[in-house]
Order: sequence, then structure tokens, then C-alpha cells
Amino acid sequence: MQKSDLIVIVFGILIIGILVLSVLLHIRKNRQLAMLWEAYNAAKANGDRAKALEAGRAYYKRRRGKLNNYDEQAIASDLNTMN
Repeated sequence: MQKSDLIVIVFGILIIGILVLSVLLHIRKNRQLAMLWEAYNAAKANGDRAKALEAGRAYYKRRRGKLNNYDEQAIASDLNTMN
């Protein structure tokens, strides 16, 4: 086996590893989002405004990386429709 063949193999393995890691991180993020969304909806269904506010902020922060005014408006709108 020549040195250039070994470099190609190592580079290929490295690329595959990066792709697998990227997919796994995406799956993890989606699971976390689903759990946060469920917590948000459960708090709204239970009428717990404080938990709903906390869970809503956690959900939108995880979804976008930070909260913005639109996220806060969406949460406020949801809280206003609670019983």
C-alpha cells in the first residue's frame, strides 16, 4: 500500500466520521426539542403559567440559539389563550 492510498483511506474515514457525528447531533437536538415542546404543552394544559413560560423560553432558545421578540410574542400569545 502506498502512502497516497493510506492518506485517501484516512481522509475518507475522517469524512464519514464527521458525517455520522453531524447526524447524531441533529437527532439529539430534535429529541431535546420534542421533549421541551411536550413540557411546554403540558404546562399550558395544566394551566401553570410559570412553567409554561419557562418551558416555552427553553424550547425557543434551544430551537434558535437565542430568544427574539417574535419568540416572546408567541409565548405571550400562548399564555394569553390559557384558561
